[in-house]
Amino acid sequence: MSKDILCRMVKLRLQEDDCNAGAIFDNLTSELWPDEKFAISFISEAIPNQNIQVLLFNFKKEVHPVPGKEEGDELEVCTNYRYAMRHDPALA
Repeated sequence: MSKDILCRMVKLRLQEDDCNAGAIFDNLTSELWPDEKFAISFISEAIPNQNIQVLLFNFKKEVHPVPGKEEGDELEVCTNYRYAMRHDPALA
């Protein structure tokens, strides 16, 4: 998908009533573009006169064993899992 089309889509979406106080773009990965940097570039191009804040969250990952699978599954882990373990008996 071309950058011009993506910019136009963002501009049109931001003209809707529910975006009058701003917008949050999350999960910027897609098979329609190469990487998050490309997504940020077309969003910035679509709204050049707005303030844009970029927050990147890198969640910890743990490997959990899976029967019959040598390397297991990698799962994102809440950064406050220790707090959750102390306060939720199901996780203790």
